[in-house]
Amino acid sequence: MIAILDADSLLYAIGSINIHENIVSNVLDNKIKNILSSINMYNVLIVIQGKRNFRNKYDNDYKKHRIGTKPQYYHILRQHLINNYNPFIANNIETDDVCAIAANYCRNINCDYIVVHLDKDLNQIP
Repeated sequence: MIAILDADSLLYAIGSINIHENIVSNVLDNKIKNILSSINMYNVLIVIQGKRNFRNKYDNDYKKHRIGTKPQYYHILRQHLINNYNPFIANNIETDDVCAIAANYCRNINCDYIVVHLDKDLNQIP
């Protein structure tokens, strides 16, 4: 069994917390640890956003309504995930698309999985 974790929402949520920079990575580590232990899971595919998004090629206004600045600790936490968790970096594709593809692959090979997310878009994945 594997947990498929869309970590982008965590980067935004934890990156916005008003705490000292020295402990923000510990907060993220503890959150991931608590999530995985609460579902009794030790195998995890962590997915984070990479560069570009293919949707921008077809819709110049895609996500233009969103605020352009990242939370205070977003980049620190993202780099922490890269340095410590070996996440899948979703270049030119949305993280939720990668999670859906991974879930579909798991179904095709009869591997049990659970999708862990805050993003409501992922509720559509069986």
